[in-house]
Amino acid sequence: MDHENTSRLIALVQPLQTQCVAILAQLAAATRESTKLTVVLHAIDSQQIVRVAIDGGNVTVTESDGSAHMRLTAPYATFASMLQQGSMRFVTDPIARGKLGNLHQLQGALRLNLSDGGEVRVNFNDATQPEAVIKMTQADAVGLLAGTLNPQMAVITGRMQIVSGMSFLMSLDRIM
Repeated sequence: MDHENTSRLIALVQPLQTQCVAILAQLAAATRESTKLTVVLHAIDSQQIVRVAIDGGNVTVTESDGSAHMRLTAPYATFASMLQQGSMRFVTDPIARGKLGNLHQLQGALRLNLSDGGEVRVNFNDATQPEAVIKMTQADAVGLLAGTLNPQMAVITGRMQIVSGMSFLMSLDRIM
């Protein structure tokens, strides 16, 4: 693994770490202490891997892999775009909305086929097979994952096409 590039990904993730700490600080002490979430970000084009582990009020970011409640696999530029927009809602929303229990029970994967090349994958609780497949542009995928693109409006306007897995997508609504 290229240590210099991974360090760049860690630096990129620091605002997400800060955002998670701020969300945790707003939770009641008992809720905060019981909050556990592990997210792995895998920049597929450069094989950079970063693990964000939330355990109680502590949020650590390390260069490591392993099992995760949520694994996001995307090109490095996609992660950069999401974080530059100031959010990665797939990570922050379940914490802020108190829906980690629903996230921990979710088993499946979402694959975003990018019409302009490549794909983004979101795997929940180490699932490997996609339960849902969506077709959209990379810019719209970034907006969806960052929380700046409303998925219902994207479907209505044709910016997002659901190829398969409508029932799994409905289950995502329980955590977002």
